[in-house]
Amino acid sequence: YDSVETIDMNKWYHIVAYTSGSPRDTISVAVNGEVWIKVEDFEHGPLCTTANINIGTWSDGTFWSWCGFMDNMKMYVGYADNTYDPVLEYQKGRTGNYGIANSALKIWLKSDTTYGDTNFTDASSTGATVTPRGGVYHHIDDNRTANTALYFDGASKIELPWHSNLKFAGSAAIWTFECWAKYTGTATEAAIFGWGQDSSNNFFIGLNTTTKLWVY
Repeated sequence: YDSVETIDMNKWYHIVAYTSGSPRDTISVAVNGEVWIKVEDFEHGPLCTTANINIGTWSDGTFWSWCGFMDNMKMYVGYADNTYDPVLEYQKGRTGNYGIANSALKIWLKSDTTYGDTNFTDASSTGATVTPRGGVYHHIDDNRTANTALYFDGASKIELPWHSNLKFAGSAAIWTFECWAKYTGTATEAAIFGWGQDSSNNFFIGLNTTTKLWVY
């Protein structure tokens, strides 16, 4: 499922994917506060407890790598909030204000350190192990963030192992994934977030061949 609108290169976007409906069979994607994609009667796959969560690549972690920046990546479970004011969030980012965690926030990756740092920490209560692969590092990007943003070089990713807090599969799943993203690459497809156990049971959000936002 792809959007009508396209993502411009070298431009920051606030992207939110979240579930709604009963039994949580609708997935929506909002960009800068406006819904670009809404998929109803979405079929949830089985709950998998072995697959990694990948940021910056396809669900199996081997291709469609992101080239560009991301920041303030959050995964909520048991909570879906689509009331964001993107202008306010943008201004908060400019001052280094990343917000406050609530009990539903299960993954939180942010770049509030110095240029070149390659250490990554999950700031949520989960405290998941964060494993960078390839050339992910904290990079200066002064046109949005007060400090740095996570930079992906088109051949890198971040892996997070499965955790019992991350129950975002199944028909009753309530979750929200949000981030700031800026694409600077030229690849035909690029993934922001991916997860899945095999080619038939997976989920990802990213860009398709015409730089439209894509949910699979």
